[in-house]
Amino acid sequence: MANERLKIDVNKRQVSGAVTNDANLEIRMVRMDDTTKGIIVYTGGSAALTAIANGQNTVTSAGTAEVLATTQAVKAVTIKALSTNTGSIWVGDSGVDSTNGYELFCLDSVTFSIDDPVKIYIDASVTGEGVSFALLS
Repeated sequence: MANERLKIDVNKRQVSGAVTNDANLEIRMVRMDDTTKGIIVYTGGSAALTAIANGQNTVTSAGTAEVLATTQAVKAVTIKALSTNTGSIWVGDSGVDSTNGYELFCLDSVTFSIDDPVKIYIDASVTGEGVSFALLS
């Protein structure tokens, strides 16, 4: 049964189902990350993650989008606004800014299923504020 597959993931964690916004309206497994409290969306496949890399990035000039990390093959990226931030961080593509980005406040996080972190950019309302990130492959 389709709903039986949504009760647990390959790691035996409880999950829920959500409908994607693509043309196929596929149902995907989602769960809340215990650490970041962000929502993780499973994009398919059951391969386990084999490596993790981490880092931090601070915006050198508020109002200017900066690439999150160097290019590398990944399966997912988790981004968390630094605890010392006093303003907003916006996450998105190379044109991200305060009018179109995914907004993070202090300690907010988001996880993306993506193949390369070089596709993700950040901007900040305050120069020198930023994010920590985990690259999962």
